[in-house]
Amino acid sequence: MFNKMALLCLLFICRSASGQKLLVYKDACEDNRFGWPVLKTGLATDSVFYNIENGGFVVDNKRHKGAGFYWVIRSYGANPTAHTSIQVDIAQLAGDDNRPYGLVFNAKDVNTYVYFIITSNGNYGMAAIKDGKIHGTPFAWTSSSLIKTGLNATNQLKVDQKGDSYSFYINEVLVKKIDYPGQPFAGYFGQFLFSSVRSKIDNIEIFQWLPESDLPRKIGPGYVSPLTMPVATKPISSKDGKPATFSINTGVKTTSIFGTPADKYLYGLKDKDGYRLLDPTFSRIFIHPEDGFLYTELKDKDSEGILTPLLEPIVPNILQNDLFHWFTKEGYLSCKLPNGFWGVIDKAGKTILPFIYDELDDVSDGVIFARKGKLWGVIDIQGNTVIPFGSVSNNVLFKRLFRNGIAIVSASKADGGNVGLINKKAEWVVLPKYGLIRFVEQNKTYITESAYPDNNKKSIYTILDEAGKPLPIQSYNYIAESGQNYIVGEGVCYESSGSQGLAERSLCKFGLIDKSGKIIIPLKFNRILPLSNKDVFRVELHENVAGTSTVKIKIGMYNSKGKEVIPVQYEGIPNDNARKQWFFDNQRFATTEVSEDGILNVYKDGKYGAVDITGRVLIPLQFDFISSFLNGIAFAKKGTDTFYIDKSGKKVKSPEAAAPVKSEYDPVTELPPIRKS
Repeated sequence: MFNKMALLCLLFICRSASGQKLLVYKDACEDNRFGWPVLKTGLATDSVFYNIENGGFVVDNKRHKGAGFYWVIRSYGANPTAHTSIQVDIAQLAGDDNRPYGLVFNAKDVNTYVYFIITSNGNYGMAAIKDGKIHGTPFAWTSSSLIKTGLNATNQLKVDQKGDSYSFYINEVLVKKIDYPGQPFAGYFGQFLFSSVRSKIDNIEIFQWLPESDLPRKIGPGYVSPLTMPVATKPISSKDGKPATFSINTGVKTTSIFGTPADKYLYGLKDKDGYRLLDPTFSRIFIHPEDGFLYTELKDKDSEGILTPLLEPIVPNILQNDLFHWFTKEGYLSCKLPNGFWGVIDKAGKTILPFIYDELDDVSDGVIFARKGKLWGVIDIQGNTVIPFGSVSNNVLFKRLFRNGIAIVSASKADGGNVGLINKKAEWVVLPKYGLIRFVEQNKTYITESAYPDNNKKSIYTILDEAGKPLPIQSYNYIAESGQNYIVGEGVCYESSGSQGLAERSLCKFGLIDKSGKIIIPLKFNRILPLSNKDVFRVELHENVAGTSTVKIKIGMYNSKGKEVIPVQYEGIPNDNARKQWFFDNQRFATTEVSEDGILNVYKDGKYGAVDITGRVLIPLQFDFISSFLNGIAFAKKGTDTFYIDKSGKKVKSPEAAAPVKSEYDPVTELPPIRKS
């Protein structure tokens, strides 16, 4: 058994050649596309005014009563456990040259913050305020020749924070390093200035990163793993010829998503030949099947990072895990930081939109739906407003994506709150008169749903083309895509539950049409379910048993050309069996009716058999139970006996034929080997 303590320390041992930084905010303040607070100058003589002007964010502190200083701050995305660097260009535009102005950050509230200030006659100072009191090192003025003096002189102020350690820079020169133990982190920064000062900041950049010890290191020649676990004598190639993850059991107990005790695993990466590429330091690794980018999680949901297919880190593990966003075909990723702010990066790790938005959908057609506060709008990838915020309803159930300049959106409550299609000018291409619109990628069409008059359990479905124009296909009470065809229904076809959203509906008759509207399978069935083979459909007829609430189900099979492959003569598999997963000789066999081998389990008069998708009987009705087939083998039960059978129903003596191909090493005892050359 490996040393558990060594494993628990593993997250802090693996190293990287470079400390990848994430630019979370950048703004030259040339305009106000990123939403600085604005209070324009007036005639008052005891107020503070601020606005974007003259290529910067300008604050004019005209206050004379009360406190002598004032700040104007804004929020940005941040991870409170990461290292942070913030730098700004700042200049005093008016006022006495001995009046302080500068940078405030980690501004939790008026009682807790850190500031770094200078004067135009050449002095600087810094302090941390915690709970209204000076924290640690007292404030002291220091004269410096590094400061460019006089009004309108621009100085660069920079602060690097690494945990409790703060390093202060003036014009790229380190002037002070101070520890503020336990000073709270907050994602707010801005200008800090005393009365009778007018100052400007611009060229703002904020970075966050992790220490190199927290970054993954690709295993290469000469690498020595800190793990003490035994190493396998030979590699095991992946089945699909691509890199794959592997796991180790930490020996630590955790709690599953169901609230039950579970073993805690850590994950690593091996190449297609089975050699180790990354040590098991991650609580999660997801390899995107299309572009090969790796999304890794170090410790928890607030530590996601991204690696290229070549295992080069482009984003450190400081993002918050979001399972619904990946790099789009356009090469952009909408992601968020733990304090909830969203931004956009590209596949080189470059920040395209700063982390200042309350929510972002995926970039599509060069634009993106964004939310500020409670208001949705559309911006381009430079952050310019395309559709004003507040023009789109919050109550949208779908991904708000533009396709060829058209997007599905909800209207505002004042306009009825229904769903329609808009263009990038916020003009309605299709008026918001539908309860639902869904895009069908396969056929490049839209399926619409609206309520049937005077019947809330009945709907009207239509099909629109990619431009939003109605196709010459009649409306139905139900339409769902299936490959290039559509399953349609007439009657009361409301959904309850069921595979792929197709629930049992006793008052609806279902059939199949092609994309031109031609009927392929007649509308006479109570349910149609596409199988794993998209050209085959399972059909059902329901019959109510007189005097009871029982419904008898008869099943058969049609192909996509409308041919009856299996007559509707078998019974539906009883729910008590269909919902079980059986274990036999440590192998798991589910009870799905159709396996990946294209074999359909059938049931009638209490007995199980099997047919293939051409309708040929493989196993006559003779068993008390048959599981789905795995590698040509199924688990079967007859009387009190349990055993394995092949596709013909013949008993198989050895269960090895049913065992899946080994794809992982023993998670307790072995690590994949490291390639020596």
